[in-house]
Amino acid sequence: MLRNCCSSTTFSKHRSVTPPRLAYFGPAFLSVSSPRYLSFYSHTIIMNTQPRRRLEIPPVKSACLACRASKARCNGETPCNRCRVKRRNCQYLPSQRGRVARAPRTPPSASNSIGSPLSVENAGCNASNKESQRFPRLGEAWKPNDVTDAVTYRSSKELLDAYYLLIHPQFPILPPSPDRLPDEPGLGSPVANAIDCHVSPLFPAITALTVLIPKRAVNHCTAIQDRAARQYHADRCCGLALASIDHDMDASEPLARSRLHPEVPVHLESTIANFIVALYEYNYRGTMMRARTRMASVITMAIDLGLHNVGQETTTYSGCKQRIWAIILFFANKLSIIHHLPPLTSVGGPSSKTLPQCYNVAPEPWGPILRAQEVLLTIQSYPPTTKELESLDMTLCAYLQDLDHPLTGCVPDNVENLVTHNWWAIARIVVHSARIKLHRISAFSDLPAFVNKHCDMTALQEAKLFPMPAINCHELPSPESLADSPISDGWHATEATGPISAQDSADICLKSAFVVLRMFRYLTEVLPDRHLQLSGLNDMDEKEKRMIKASLPLIMPLMACSAMQACYVMVMTLYKVKSTLVAGDTSSELSFLETERLVEELRYGVRDSLIMLDKYRAEFAHIGAMCEELKLVNQVAFADV
Repeated sequence: MLRNCCSSTTFSKHRSVTPPRLAYFGPAFLSVSSPRYLSFYSHTIIMNTQPRRRLEIPPVKSACLACRASKARCNGETPCNRCRVKRRNCQYLPSQRGRVARAPRTPPSASNSIGSPLSVENAGCNASNKESQRFPRLGEAWKPNDVTDAVTYRSSKELLDAYYLLIHPQFPILPPSPDRLPDEPGLGSPVANAIDCHVSPLFPAITALTVLIPKRAVNHCTAIQDRAARQYHADRCCGLALASIDHDMDASEPLARSRLHPEVPVHLESTIANFIVALYEYNYRGTMMRARTRMASVITMAIDLGLHNVGQETTTYSGCKQRIWAIILFFANKLSIIHHLPPLTSVGGPSSKTLPQCYNVAPEPWGPILRAQEVLLTIQSYPPTTKELESLDMTLCAYLQDLDHPLTGCVPDNVENLVTHNWWAIARIVVHSARIKLHRISAFSDLPAFVNKHCDMTALQEAKLFPMPAINCHELPSPESLADSPISDGWHATEATGPISAQDSADICLKSAFVVLRMFRYLTEVLPDRHLQLSGLNDMDEKEKRMIKASLPLIMPLMACSAMQACYVMVMTLYKVKSTLVAGDTSSELSFLETERLVEELRYGVRDSLIMLDKYRAEFAHIGAMCEELKLVNQVAFADV
């Protein structure tokens, strides 16, 4: 027996036993080798060959609290099937373990749907840092337990008062404030439906803008102090606005509800609300393509309502239609210009023939703004010839003769005067930016000053004249190979293009750049200070004013590219001045002193722009990347001067 055991052991050492092959048949593993190995692998082989029963409805990833506690399957509805049968409260809270699970979406017709975000109680300040960093998708379900403080508007009068105090002086979407605002009940009830056919889509859309400004409590309105909670709340409000817009579009009969604003007809409210959502998506969420797609639908809705064909005759709602159409055109064109995309409307077509007269001030800013945008869209579609460049430059100069004068008889001490000063500054920025774009290539040969792509300016990464070097040192070109490089043949010298020389174009760009930065500071610093002096805002302390000031200029993200282009002109001018100093072209002591003064003006211009962008980077999208890029360029360009 011992011999047999030893021989058996020796045999097992010299002979490798091949494990049986396993075949997978659904849920069971079956051996296809000899049955004598079956007992050896019985602890790993499942002999159940019957297929597992599949569920008709797959399980949801987010279970309610009751189903989670009893470890039962939840169908994800509100209320779920088990809670409805057992008649218990069905509530969902995000789990603190594992990966993030999304909350089940609340159907619009649910009988016990959650309260409207306009009336959510206990929202905001004490939200956890982990949850505050995750913003939901637009229109995702909102739960009262997510935040601890919220904005509540009990009526349309309270909402419009907040709009005319916070939004209208910076971005006038609605007509001027009437003498008496309607006092219709809003979504203030905690049990109100999230989508109510009797509530205008303007109500949640305007709330999405006002909730982002951390204003303290006024009457029954309370403010969210935590920025993440305010962003959550604004996202939910935009979702309700979009649902209400869809409800209005699906209505087969004329809408029978009271107006939110006495001078805005009911059939225009969905168009205005859709535009506000597009503005919110671009300014605060940074989703450019989504905002552009939404603006295409806004333009379609506006044209279907005939807003593009409003004549000069005075009717009941002609002023409202002109103002709305002007704002829509301005924002749509600005998106195409900033990101160098085709225009959403035909340039010079019938949709832009009627000049809207919205303000009783001379000069009217809307004509120069829209015509300058047409110039920008024209020159970005194809390079203009010499004659076209001269004609476009003369057109812009004609507008500048009227705009480059102070506004007389209009002190920014009330809401409408603040509107006039804001859009006078915007008109000057747009026209001077168009003139810079017209002469920029002739003046600086489109040489890159920024590493990354910003607006329509060439980045160092995509420049043909400055290819990015390889990472490996052995792949770097030698000096002998660079001598015969085709880059030198492709260098675009700044020579005269027609009657306007390269130096003349550089001087034009520099003068316009100084105007753009002065108006940018006026738009983001001076006018917000005057805004805070309005009745209703002037009784706050300095901390509250500082918080509100960072959220007031809604136009700031749209003007940031103009400031970046002006800084580009100043940096390129500095490089030209440096090359002049190195070459020793300064002929006298006076010219050297003038050169030093110019360098200091360029330094302060770029530094002031950097300070202004840094103040608003936390509230608005797109600003952070521009600020970091400009900070790097400022450190490199002005390091040795």
